[in-house]
Amino acid sequence: METILAIEKVIRWYSDLSRDYNDLDTLLSAARKLSTLLFEFAGEVGGMYKQRNRTEFQRKAEFARIYRELMAADIKPSVSAAEKEADGLVSTLRNEEQQADAEYQAARLYLEAAKAVHEQMRQHISNLKSEKALEGRGQGSQN
Repeated sequence: METILAIEKVIRWYSDLSRDYNDLDTLLSAARKLSTLLFEFAGEVGGMYKQRNRTEFQRKAEFARIYRELMAADIKPSVSAAEKEADGLVSTLRNEEQQADAEYQAARLYLEAAKAVHEQMRQHISNLKSEKALEGRGQGSQN
């Protein structure tokens, strides 16, 4: 959560800039900060992906264990009855799996949106560098 707050701080700062903002050094510093934060957050998203897979595996393993027990009983239920009962008994694990998946998907969306802002910052930097180079040759918008 700390990384998300730091990312939001940089993005909020960038979104509040005026259209004619031209402090290249500050913009470079902010883009560098955002890129390192994106790297950190990508690691967190990777952890969420692992958690999502772990919860899915736990649910499936528990379902299979319960199903096998039901089918090994002296009085065997029908296949559909055993599946239905096993499914009901793993509902808590299914909820945990769905929660982990929702957190992972939300984090992925957030990461992609933050990467888009970073790309816009890089484009802004590129434009400022080009303008600065033209001004150095006496061809800039200020001449």
